[in-house]
Amino acid sequence: MKIITEVPKNELEIFDVGETFQMEGSGENEAGEYISTDDISVKVYSVQTADDLSLLDEKLVENTLSYIKRGDGIETLDEVVKTEKLKQKLVYVTVTYQNNSDFIINHMMYNGNIMLLQDKDEKYSIYNLCSNSEKECDYVEGSSVARAAEMRYGSVRENYGGSNYILSLRPGESIDVSMAWIVNENDLDKMYLNLSTYGGNLEFTEGALETGVVDIRR
Repeated sequence: MKIITEVPKNELEIFDVGETFQMEGSGENEAGEYISTDDISVKVYSVQTADDLSLLDEKLVENTLSYIKRGDGIETLDEVVKTEKLKQKLVYVTVTYQNNSDFIINHMMYNGNIMLLQDKDEKYSIYNLCSNSEKECDYVEGSSVARAAEMRYGSVRENYGGSNYILSLRPGESIDVSMAWIVNENDLDKMYLNLSTYGGNLEFTEGALETGVVDIRR
């Protein structure tokens, strides 16, 4: 399957902080059977950045990025062609989920991935460090925990095949969920939040294109 890293702007809906939109939600009914619905509304109503990581019981340190040119494995080895040190930030977002269906949803999964996007020539593309480096490279490795793809914290937790599940959401009921990520400081102006449970951050998945993303740039 082809990995999509660039899409025309008219194929990706962008929502603002405070704007409500619809997305798919899934879980179990009261009989324990799998159910899904498009009647879940979501709204990102708060985005904060901080230097303090007391919430996550970790310390923010500088992240050293190594830009690496891949060798052929026979005559040449992988070579670090450039390094740089970057400060890190905690990004803390609060999202409201509301069940607008007429049935209860148990064990509803939620997820959040920060996509780093470049807006250029009427297209959105996944930001690529090597493509934007003056040194030719094939991949980049970091020394610290800054990975926009990985949600480091979720305030609502249920031990149900993973921790990022909402125990129960009745018809008309809403719940606030806070999520956090650690990112490099110079990525704050590229951040878009993908709330699709089928989404990632390194490509435009079907879930991301169907649901849209939220502009949380700082």
